Amino acid sequence: MKKLVTGCFLLWGSFALAQNNYVATSPTSQTPGGNNTIVGISAGRSVVDAQRNVILGNEAGSNAKSSRDNVYLGYAAAPSDTSKNIGESVYIGTEVAFKMKKGQRNVLIGFRAAGNANLMDESIIMGYNAGSNLGGGFGNTLIGENAATTYTGLLRSVCIGQLAGSGRVTPSPKTGDKGTYIGFEAAGADNLDNATAIGAGAFVSLSNSLILGNTNVNVGIGNSAPRAKLEITAVSANQSGLRFTNLTSSSTATPSNGKVLSVNTQGDVILTSGPDLSTILSRLDAVEKLNTAQKQQIASLQQANDDLKKRVEKLEGQRIQKK
Repeated sequence: MKKLVTGCFLLWGSFALAQNNYVATSPTSQTPGGNNTIVGISAGRSVVDAQRNVILGNEAGSNAKSSRDNVYLGYAAAPSDTSKNIGESVYIGTEVAFKMKKGQRNVLIGFRAAGNANLMDESIIMGYNAGSNLGGGFGNTLIGENAATTYTGLLRSVCIGQLAGSGRVTPSPKTGDKGTYIGFEAAGADNLDNATAIGAGAFVSLSNSLILGNTNVNVGIGNSAPRAKLEITAVSANQSGLRFTNLTSSSTATPSNGKVLSVNTQGDVILTSGPDLSTILSRLDAVEKLNTAQKQQIASLQQANDDLKKRVEKLEGQRIQKK
């Protein structure tokens, strides 16, 4: 009976070290907060007043001193979160966010995802090495192997796909805001704002711009097999499906350069020669001269007709006198 009691005491001493906690290994602190679940060698080893955390893995959350409402899962998952500003987040993967000091409402999943981030808020980062060089960020969604790996600062951006956001661009982008990069190696230049590149290898180099596909891509609207850089198939025949809201028949025309846009038999837009202004004026002048000549001819005929009437009237008068 004495041996059984001793064994139970040792078992209890290994697993329950603080109020309301389940701890598989002993944290360094004698006051490791409350309502935590800590499992793993050196897991949560420096917990001071952390609350409502799940910490699983060797050195997982090892410095989670004051964090709240987090899940740490994996070897050295987020070990440096020493601030009370760490909360309401999920960290899953080896060395995920392992340098983070402050962060709220994040979901970070993958080997070294956001590995060098010091500050990260309200972001979703998933994938091997995704966002691994970010020093900080806010409101980002980065999903894919090595997504946005070259960035050191990124705000309110979306990178989805393998190497999305960084691609193989030289020089590599470092900062950006409100970017959207979707597709394998879809990327943008450095320090862009509100830029979008969609499609494998798509690249945008100017803020407030949208790029669809790489240089080999055709874009189709209303069709599934475009044969030009942009092919539009309208719903009805004899319609272009294209509208210029601020360029209408009421707009002021610019002087012609002798060339106009037209379409060929396949509907391709082509540049054709058209009469320039000087040619039009020359033709109008010729028409005016012809019109003047015709007027003069009509006047001459009218005069001849009047003269003929007078002669007829004179001859008629002479005939009556002879009677």
